[in-house]
Amino acid sequence: CVQSEMFLRQAAGLRSWLQGHTAVSAAISSIARCSSPFTTPAESLCSSAAKDKDLRVDVCVIGGGPAGFAAATRAVDFGKTVCVVEKGRLGGAGVYNGAFSSKTMWEQSHVARTVMQHVPGYMASMENVHQVIRNNQSIRASQLVRELDFSPGVTVIYGDAQFSSRHQVDVELCPVESAWSEASGDRCLHQGNVAGNKVRVTADNFIIATGSRPRHLPKVCSVDGMRIVTSDEVEQLPSFPKSMIIIGAGVIGCEYAAIFSNFGSTQVHLVNQRRPRLLPGEDEDLSSMITRNLESVGVCLHNDGSLVALENKGDHVEAVMKPKHGKEYRIQAECALLSVGRVPNTDGLGLELAGVQCDVMHGGVVNSGLCDTSAHNVKVAGDASVDVGLVSVAEMEGRRAVEELFCTPESRALEHSSSYCADWMTPVRYDNLASIMFLEPEVACVGLNEQEALARGIGYRVCRVNLEMAARTLIFSGARRKNGFVKMLVTDDDEMRLLGMRAAGVEASSLIESGCLTLMHDRSIRELVDLVHPHPAVSEVVQECARALVGTSVFSPAAFPEAMDVRRVPGLSEEEAIQCHAYGAASVPSYLASA
Repeated sequence: CVQSEMFLRQAAGLRSWLQGHTAVSAAISSIARCSSPFTTPAESLCSSAAKDKDLRVDVCVIGGGPAGFAAATRAVDFGKTVCVVEKGRLGGAGVYNGAFSSKTMWEQSHVARTVMQHVPGYMASMENVHQVIRNNQSIRASQLVRELDFSPGVTVIYGDAQFSSRHQVDVELCPVESAWSEASGDRCLHQGNVAGNKVRVTADNFIIATGSRPRHLPKVCSVDGMRIVTSDEVEQLPSFPKSMIIIGAGVIGCEYAAIFSNFGSTQVHLVNQRRPRLLPGEDEDLSSMITRNLESVGVCLHNDGSLVALENKGDHVEAVMKPKHGKEYRIQAECALLSVGRVPNTDGLGLELAGVQCDVMHGGVVNSGLCDTSAHNVKVAGDASVDVGLVSVAEMEGRRAVEELFCTPESRALEHSSSYCADWMTPVRYDNLASIMFLEPEVACVGLNEQEALARGIGYRVCRVNLEMAARTLIFSGARRKNGFVKMLVTDDDEMRLLGMRAAGVEASSLIESGCLTLMHDRSIRELVDLVHPHPAVSEVVQECARALVGTSVFSPAAFPEAMDVRRVPGLSEEEAIQCHAYGAASVPSYLASA
């Protein structure tokens, strides 16, 4: 098994090398475009000229990103008429300038790095990277359009929406970009096919799914889209800059640091503002591994400082930094990426006319429940409420918003109907959401980590097993062979229920799923011990980690102390728990903090 898998890996490596060459890559891309199974043109969504500028529907979804699209297709399941209002491109940040495009770029950076290790002198081209991103976006957009083709009762309007009353929005139409520019018909309205520039939509219910945009720092710098950019512009840079300053070392900042350093053409300076280490919310072992790996590919990390100013000098940018201890210093680079969070797209919607309350601090819609707002007929989903900025969460909230509006006793009984709603439909547990960070390597998380368990005074047992203990990872070449681990926290009792899990390394996003399911149902890791995994598979590390916790692992921690670690950390006594509750997590006893 291992020998044959190694042969396949070598073949895949050769294929990646071929795709790295411009001429071959262009030919492959051309073939892919011609043979894509998703060739339904965007124009097919709209078939006839629009005659009416006013629209009456059951539900109006404002925003056509992950949350809005999921809400619209779920409403179709209930037989409702739907209007989707989108001011940009269908798919939103879920397809463009967000998770999908940045992860495409991340994957291309790893292909380029692999080729560079085997072909001396090879350098990736930004033009080729742009082409791959555009091809992937085109395929994804075609999938969305095809779904709408089979979703009767859905109308898409391109424009800016603003509430005029609790049950009406006025939409100022705008032109449609790229493949949508020639679209026309009564199911797709835009500036090019409707006389006048406004459409009024009347609906019984509304779903706010307007998403978010990158946060700017107007008091520190001015974003011009060329020298100083955000995640909206960084993927459109014409070429790889020789140097880059990334302001903000959160998940997005660290991802782009990994991407540009992997391509090998950019010296990256990563500014970690006012924080002593990367990923301070995660355990030290994970943080230190990510730090080592980023530094190994040339990233210069600036910890525990603050940005005083960021200036555009014409042909370069200059950042003025103030460290926690010491004098100010300056960093110069060809461009800078501002990655300091995101803000909700709720301004200009006229939400007050619909009776919807917004948070005065961050501008997000105040949600009293999972998707509820202060208006009974208006729901909110995704980044518009500033809760959890994940595409998976946005889609889930969009679907749940529709279910909360239209679930009835009758629909609960129709188990084989698309409008089926389970009796056990309960609020989503936001403390049990899986997330993934495409760093160096990729990292997936769910549930508690050690420092969170310590802060709560929870006793636990923990096991960490490096990926190298799985035969499958020995097939990989280079850093991927040893770069990563699986870590589990379980309750400190005989039941050993899973509290949290971390997976770092190749296929981390797939490894975390068994932990998600176990946590969701509050089950013991003993059930993971009894699973039969395919061989050779990276997921065997998850099983070995569970086995080590119950003391039945194939490989023993005593024989492999550098690759396996099993520990028990006692919980707080009643007196210590009272002290921790009174004075905060910082009062966790030192013997626990150092355990």
